Amino acid sequence: MATPDEPGRADEAPDAGEVAEGAPAVGSVLARRQRWLTWGAAVVALLCVAVLGLSTLVRSPAQVAAETEAPERTVLTAVVEQRLLEDTVVLRGTVVQTRPVEIRPAAVFEAERMVVTGVRVKAGQRLAKGAVVAEVSGRPVVVLPGAFPAYRDIRPGARGKDVAQLQAALRSLGYRVATETVFGPSTKAALTRLYDALGYPVPTTGEADAQAVRAARAQVTAAERALRQAQAVATPAPGTSSVADAKQALTQAKADLAALVARTGPMLPMGEVAFVPRFPARVVKVDAVVGQEVTGTLAVLAVGDVVAVGTLAGADPQGVVVDLPVQIRAGESGETLPGKVVAVGEAAAAMAAAPGGSGESGDSSGGTVPTGYAVAVAGDAQLDEALVGQGVRLSIVVASSAQPVLVVPVAAVSAGADSQATVTVVAGADEQRTVPVTVGRTGDGYVEVSAPAGQLQAGDRVVVGQR
Repeated sequence: MATPDEPGRADEAPDAGEVAEGAPAVGSVLARRQRWLTWGAAVVALLCVAVLGLSTLVRSPAQVAAETEAPERTVLTAVVEQRLLEDTVVLRGTVVQTRPVEIRPAAVFEAERMVVTGVRVKAGQRLAKGAVVAEVSGRPVVVLPGAFPAYRDIRPGARGKDVAQLQAALRSLGYRVATETVFGPSTKAALTRLYDALGYPVPTTGEADAQAVRAARAQVTAAERALRQAQAVATPAPGTSSVADAKQALTQAKADLAALVARTGPMLPMGEVAFVPRFPARVVKVDAVVGQEVTGTLAVLAVGDVVAVGTLAGADPQGVVVDLPVQIRAGESGETLPGKVVAVGEAAAAMAAAPGGSGESGDSSGGTVPTGYAVAVAGDAQLDEALVGQGVRLSIVVASSAQPVLVVPVAAVSAGADSQATVTVVAGADEQRTVPVTVGRTGDGYVEVSAPAGQLQAGDRVVVGQR
């Protein structure tokens, strides 16, 4: 057995847990090897993904040809119909109200200046008969029903169309007027009641006439007294009036008074009334300004029919004439109303150009008519004034077949070298046949066709194109 000092003992392994000086640890080496293996696996995985991605970008010539080949063409078809063939012109329009009435007082009763002292209406308002539009120099301007314009002061004792119109207007307001052809007592009384209701004193022929009437009444009173005195004396003294003379004087005094009363009293000044042909009337614009002198119109009313006015491009009427049927489609509500053409050309343009034809409540200018051929359309029933100013779509039927006919889209008809018109009927999934046809009138993209018996009928499908 060797001793501790023997050389052979130096090569023996150290005790467990001891590490020779300068030798690396076993755990550290294993950890480094594991990290290298992990990084290597990750790099390999990334390379695999890259290769896979590049492989999707590679196309063989056959694949490229297949992918770039045009798709099969699709046949477009339409149904053959049996119906009325109509040719329709469609245009845009605006609803307007025609026939403007200008409220323009020519003078003011018993005033030196015409100054606006009150405005009683506003744009867009609807006026009833008997309404006060404005006040000028403290006096009212009243609208009354009538088509005959005011051209003079209507005074007691007057006759004429304007007098009859005033009497009819007073009756329409509920005032009692006797059947008289002259501006008489019942007309005076009704006019007085109208002004009382408006809150203004009734105008009269003036203070001078009132004094003359009072003097005439005094003359009647004196003549009556003279007659009584004459009747009290049995035998009149020489130089005194007899009963017969007194009676004659009284009769004359009464006649003078009646004549004076007949031509004096309540009257209607020309500047205080505007006769309007239809009520209610719509206020289009108001020019009156309180404090300013009247130099033109106080207001403009629209009282005519409510119509829609549109314009065709150019000067060609495109077959549009008066009385053609129209479908009026309101832009806001979408409601469709039947109507007809009531005016074309200059007559229709005048409806849109008149004050009130602009369609905007309160617009101070007349309507602007676009360049082209104007068309005016009215509803079969009166269009609602609420539509004024709205845009509408007008579909005008300018032609229609007398009875239902066989029709196909224009694109379905073709012609060969022999000028024979044909259509291609799709009979099945892959079956098509060519049918000769005779074409007739056209309208709205369709054409009337006829074919040999049994070769074309409603419900068939015809080729109109490919894509």
